[in-house]
Amino acid sequence: MIEVVTGPFSRFSPEHRAAVEDLTTKRYSEDLLDHDHYITHVSGIAPSSEGYHAARAAMIEAFRADYRTTETSSHVGATFTRGANGRPIALGAMRYTRGARADLSVTASIGRADSSLQTHALLRDFRYPRLPGFDPDRDPETRLVELGRWVAVDPNGLRDMVAADTLTSTEADYALWFGTAEISLQLHRMTSRYRVRRNGQPLAGYLWTCAPRSAVLLHRRMGLRLIPLFADGCQPTDLALSQGCFAAPLFARYQAELEAVAERIRPAGACVQADADPASVALRHLATATKPQAAAGTLSLPYLLPYDDDTFARFDDIEDALAAAETTFGVRVAHVHLETGAPL
Repeated sequence: MIEVVTGPFSRFSPEHRAAVEDLTTKRYSEDLLDHDHYITHVSGIAPSSEGYHAARAAMIEAFRADYRTTETSSHVGATFTRGANGRPIALGAMRYTRGARADLSVTASIGRADSSLQTHALLRDFRYPRLPGFDPDRDPETRLVELGRWVAVDPNGLRDMVAADTLTSTEADYALWFGTAEISLQLHRMTSRYRVRRNGQPLAGYLWTCAPRSAVLLHRRMGLRLIPLFADGCQPTDLALSQGCFAAPLFARYQAELEAVAERIRPAGACVQADADPASVALRHLATATKPQAAAGTLSLPYLLPYDDDTFARFDDIEDALAAAETTFGVRVAHVHLETGAPL
């Protein structure tokens, strides 16, 4: 059986919290943060030195501590299975954070270390569009909900779970193809129950921070129309690059990743324009990419999913697709909503 849990992270059981922390730390450490590169090339600690392993362990623990601190005050959606010992094992997870600054406009919030939206604190220079009922220059950041820290067990990990009889093969397939849809739908339902904030303003959209390839797949598989916010620029803030920041290893190679994208898409033998900025070329390309292979890379960038009738219709379609998939796959899925029920 697959269990889908949504609600305040503080209401998760200690075992469920630990499972989410384990998965998130593993995925960020292995796929995104590249601690080894950061320790060697930024901190200047050689792999052969005595302090290398201690530095790596300290960085991983710093990330875990940051997660433990920030997630306690956030909502989390996660999918779980159970190990042979009965303890929960996280298959996927995503964080949900409501904007808290009613005194700060969405536009003014971007790039500020004191923003309540982590993406705004870590990235600058991106822009929101004006939409019907939403003016980012005037509306406060309380009108946004941020979705981030999106992680999932990779296919190899799922195969290992099948081999260990932790999952059946059909449960693994369901988790691979529909796990994100389950989490997204339940977080959207939770948002829908609290559409109007305490200041009386309805939500305007989801700030969804993810890799461009993931944004393409969300559109292909779930029909979600994510609007890229970075086509005209997006750079890490001073906070993101500071050595005390959990994400510093990721942002330390931000420019190099964008330059690699620009190099990859440059036609063979094409002349390089003298004033062409590789980062700008790469960001424009990633903002318009419609195929997963064209949007490859590990950088997480900001998108807006408008909180409108089209998004509601897409989530209705997702709900129908999940109901059909549960029958087709023969998988039992249990939903636990902690904001309305007892803590786990």
